[in-house]
Amino acid sequence: MKLFCYAAIVVVGVNVWMLAQVGINRHWGEVKRLDLTERELALASTRAHDATRTLSLRWQGNSPLSRYGFYPSHSMALSETAFNALDLGGENCHGRRDSRDGFVLLVYGGAPYQRLLAQYQQNLADAETLALSGREDDIEALERAQRQFTSQRQGASRLIAVAVAVTESALVETAAEYSEPVLLLPARIAPYAECETRKVNVRLRGVGQFHVSRSQAQQLGVSATTVSYQQPLAKPKPRYRATLALGALGMPWIDSVEPCEGDCGK
Repeated sequence: MKLFCYAAIVVVGVNVWMLAQVGINRHWGEVKRLDLTERELALASTRAHDATRTLSLRWQGNSPLSRYGFYPSHSMALSETAFNALDLGGENCHGRRDSRDGFVLLVYGGAPYQRLLAQYQQNLADAETLALSGREDDIEALERAQRQFTSQRQGASRLIAVAVAVTESALVETAAEYSEPVLLLPARIAPYAECETRKVNVRLRGVGQFHVSRSQAQQLGVSATTVSYQQPLAKPKPRYRATLALGALGMPWIDSVEPCEGDCGK
């Protein structure tokens, strides 16, 4: 009986401590907020369980990447010094098995975003050069590149990851170099495959779930019965402004999600 009481006390104590942390994080000291859109925090699916009406949002990554132009890319290429500082297992490093918790520095807009657009423009220019050959395959590739460029330019995330580290303090100096809005967020960092490259995958921690009312769910076009995962040529995605908040303890959360029209990023 005593053991049961002790276990109950421990469980209650842990829950109280966790709730206290949430309260301190959200209501004590300064809370930093950044307005984002579906370009930065996209619905993982247009689905909400009717009982809870919980939306699942996902950071789009550094681009709607790549070969196909619509899947998000969470990869980053690091310098040798930055990669080694993560201490991901050395010679025995093996993908997700050696992933670790750390922090990511995200910059909203500015030079990192312009470099991303320049990369898309260069991909289109390369396709235009190849199409001068007149070959049917190259012309079809140019048409695909043009569609991809339009999609990327209109849908590329403006929240760009520029650096990762094991500790938050290791990124403070780098963050000070940017005049644009910046965020230092907890992240899960995983190396590629056998770590044959210095690339890592970055996933934000603590960002993803948001509860909405029934009317909000209807305004955003989500329902309890339909699922439409992000795919090319899918029906128009809901447009919204999502406010990402960062509290006193450095834990992020989605503060609000509201439908919008026009330039939602303003």
